[in-house]
Amino acid sequence: MITSYRDRDTETPTWENVTQLASQLSLIGKIQLVEWLGAKIKQELVATQTPKLSLYGLCADLGIAPSTEEIDIIGNKLLPLVGKLSALG
Repeated sequence: MITSYRDRDTETPTWENVTQLASQLSLIGKIQLVEWLGAKIKQELVATQTPKLSLYGLCADLGIAPSTEEIDIIGNKLLPLVGKLSALG
């Protein structure tokens, strides 16, 4: 069991050890500990987040998108084929 700061190198800290030491802190010390832990948690969360790409970024390598007019033209050409395929099957 860790009972003081100088014992920290002789034993791996456990939840029980940490809480025992934390309970010995003054009220100000406990507040400072909570603030310090909050900052450390925030740092770890920020470090583990991966940047998210927008849809524009995800599709950037695909080139220029077809216009609405081009989509309509292709759709009108394919529509009769879809009708023929559905009649077959």
